[in-house]
Amino acid sequence: MPSDSNDVRAQKFGGRWTHEKLRILEEYLKTYTTVLKKQSFTLWYIDAFAGSGAIQALDDEAGRMWLRGSPEIALAITNKPFDRFLFIEEDKQNAQSLEARVKELGKESLAQVVQGDANIELLRFCNSMDPFDRAVVFLDPFGAEVDWSTVESLAQSQKCDVWILFPVSTIRRLLPRKGGTSHGAKLTQVFGDESWRKAQYFQSKLFEDKPEIRTRKGIGQITQLYMDKLKTVFAGVAAEPREFKNSNNSPLYWLMFAVSNPAPAAKDHALKIADHILTKM
Repeated sequence: MPSDSNDVRAQKFGGRWTHEKLRILEEYLKTYTTVLKKQSFTLWYIDAFAGSGAIQALDDEAGRMWLRGSPEIALAITNKPFDRFLFIEEDKQNAQSLEARVKELGKESLAQVVQGDANIELLRFCNSMDPFDRAVVFLDPFGAEVDWSTVESLAQSQKCDVWILFPVSTIRRLLPRKGGTSHGAKLTQVFGDESWRKAQYFQSKLFEDKPEIRTRKGIGQITQLYMDKLKTVFAGVAAEPREFKNSNNSPLYWLMFAVSNPAPAAKDHALKIADHILTKM
């Protein structure tokens, strides 16, 4: 899914994993819209961190990769196009670039670009959904910008399939360390409570008589905690997230999928599609 190498809108970030992430999203969107082709729902695509619409990723093997961003991928679905689009972007310049691109593609009547905070705009969208609305929501933050209250609102809508890029490396940096700055309030926003504090450590059997002596757990346990919390609010969660690592083999993100519609047919079908893409693609 290349973008024009002369595209001045392209944001410089990511790597080979960015290409993989976008391929997974594209495959799901194509399958999702095909499955609902004969349904009377109004299909929405919501991109909560939409960016400028184009990406210049760096890869150790391929060098620069010019990629279409997720908004352009969604706009290009043709078999059964989405009916409406909402692109949320906090950065003013990126939002203006994306809005210009939407107009170039002749999609301004279907797609709205909103400059604002994703948490606020997603809550507003959830509150405005009609009974026959259905949506795919892509939560693709750079860091820990997504509040748990936002995730809960999407789950409570019972109308959204949600792709969540969980920022493993950012969470690792935020975890309190001896002598370091505490980011506890931000972590509590991300997890919705202080469960991350207990998950951060385990009690060593060698020191059961001294509960103040604890050993730090790996980041995997904290990330698993987030997945477990998703299962408490969503109707279903894909069993195997996709892990993305950097060139040093350190975890960057986990790509997770959750479906809010509790109807067995809708839930099971969405999970079957997502599980296949995450594990086989």
